[in-house]
Amino acid sequence: MGKKGVILWDIDGTLLFNTNESRMSVHSAALELIGVNCRKNEHKLTGLTDYEAITQLIKSNIIEVHNETLMDVFIELDKCYFQNYDDENLSLHPGVTVDLMNKLGRDWELGIITGNTTFRAFLKLNACGLLKHLNPNLIFTSKFGDTRIDITQRAKKAIDRDINLRNNKKFVVGDTLYDIEAGIKAGFKVISIATGDYSYSELNSRNPDMVIRNLQIDIKKFYEVLSRS
Repeated sequence: MGKKGVILWDIDGTLLFNTNESRMSVHSAALELIGVNCRKNEHKLTGLTDYEAITQLIKSNIIEVHNETLMDVFIELDKCYFQNYDDENLSLHPGVTVDLMNKLGRDWELGIITGNTTFRAFLKLNACGLLKHLNPNLIFTSKFGDTRIDITQRAKKAIDRDINLRNNKKFVVGDTLYDIEAGIKAGFKVISIATGDYSYSELNSRNPDMVIRNLQIDIKKFYEVLSRS
């Protein structure tokens, strides 16, 4: 018997969080390596892809950076992250467990849709013990120039090319307004989870298919939307 469908998870704010939030963002650190000081930021970076976060920091600081330099910064992201990496700073959000992934994996193909680079996504997922529960063909990460919408549409096209998945249910689970916007635009059902920087009411205002507080408190609600959609 085939799987019921696909669930694509965001990583940061949805599955896990960094307990060391006081340090400079990896995007600011990468920009400083090329001599660009981006201490000022007028907008949340949560939910943006790595490329979007870098360009937002540059815009907030009214700095002109050539595209070739942007590519250099993007390449430096993984180095900056790894230099300060400590897997003890990564924790799973309430209700996100290996048991949950095992249970869901019996009926669903599980994947990832993230604004992280491939290197950082795999490093985080492996450290938290989640990587082995995912379909490697359903891990969609950020490339240079990508917006959240770009990645989500790329994921949808890949699923639609798979004869075993194209006619099944397709969900995106994320914690930001960008996840909702991109998911709806690409044709996914969207489950929002209020474990990140956006509140329950902020997420609900963008009309996802369901908003839950977290996967511990609202696990029954989560299963209900999977079954009925």
